[in-house]
Amino acid sequence: MVNILLFEDDPDDLEFFRAAMESVGIVYHLNIVSEYAEIGSIVTDQPYDIIFMDINMPVKNGISLLSELKEHPFFKQTPVIMLSGSDALTDIDQSYKYGAHFFLVKPLYPLFFITGLKKIFEINWKFGHKIPARENFVIKAESIF
Repeated sequence: MVNILLFEDDPDDLEFFRAAMESVGIVYHLNIVSEYAEIGSIVTDQPYDIIFMDINMPVKNGISLLSELKEHPFFKQTPVIMLSGSDALTDIDQSYKYGAHFFLVKPLYPLFFITGLKKIFEINWKFGHKIPARENFVIKAESIF
């Protein structure tokens, strides 16, 4: 079972994520943080195999949260996948700078999102995974086809 922490505040995107995970066929447990105030209880709650973080979060954006998480010893080695509907170069560069493992551009179509998630879960995260070279950091599922 993969223990996933998801930072997502949009209910529609949350359902989109859940549906895509079901299609990927991985057994998982999902903890959701939808507000910055919820982070405190999550930090000491349990270890996570992987974190998915939406960039557009209320109060504090995902990149700020990423920089805080990567400073915390509990999350320093945990892989983080940034999620964004945009492929803005500044968001990509900052996500890479602060230690995200991949930047997954949220596609409009579920099939493309499923394909992106499959690529992420082809990696055995339990054995660690180095951050890829910058040119392999962004996953645009549309371009996989």
